[in-house]
Amino acid sequence: MRYRLPAMCILWVTFLASGQQSQPEPDAGKVIGNTFESAFFKFHYSFPQSWSAVSDDLRMSDNRKHHERAVEEHRARQAASPTATDIPAQPIWEFDLLTATPGPLAPGANPGLPRIYVLARERFGPLREAGDHAKLFRMASEEIHKSKHVVISGQTFVRSDFRFAASRFRVETFESLFETAHGKYLVEFDFLARSEKEMKELAKTMESLRYE
Repeated sequence: MRYRLPAMCILWVTFLASGQQSQPEPDAGKVIGNTFESAFFKFHYSFPQSWSAVSDDLRMSDNRKHHERAVEEHRARQAASPTATDIPAQPIWEFDLLTATPGPLAPGANPGLPRIYVLARERFGPLREAGDHAKLFRMASEEIHKSKHVVISGQTFVRSDFRFAASRFRVETFESLFETAHGKYLVEFDFLARSEKEMKELAKTMESLRYE
């Protein structure tokens, strides 16, 4: 004998299922012109005119390939050290949301300077709060300005500016990092440049950031 669910229960289950299916992936989004629109984090950000960005299909595919490699490496570490306590239960997800540079971007090529990264990663261990990544940077760089909280389009960020010696990036590099928390993720807007002036000019593009 089969039991029938009441009609309202069926409608409710169907509604929940459809809601789950429509939830975008964290790296879902698209570049239109010089603006990246994040479907998951609900923001619009415009990088400099005439710059090039990694195609959305390629970056999303690379995100998943990177995670697959991380899973394999994680399993290998667990197999090699089954009693270790410093290995997390599972590898975290990291998502490249945007990579942009002034010149054309060839598949697999390492972008030069200047460049812009926007990424999201699951919050874990030493990287749980906005500003935590900047704390790690301080170990290998000169801090140009102390970290400070800034509010952009209603979202609070921690901004930190650094100078890295040539021994770190082969050439002297200046970096402005904006970090913010979105639920279970940390989102970073990362600006790398060849001079402090160029870094500050790139950081001004944060004024274009708008949350829905």
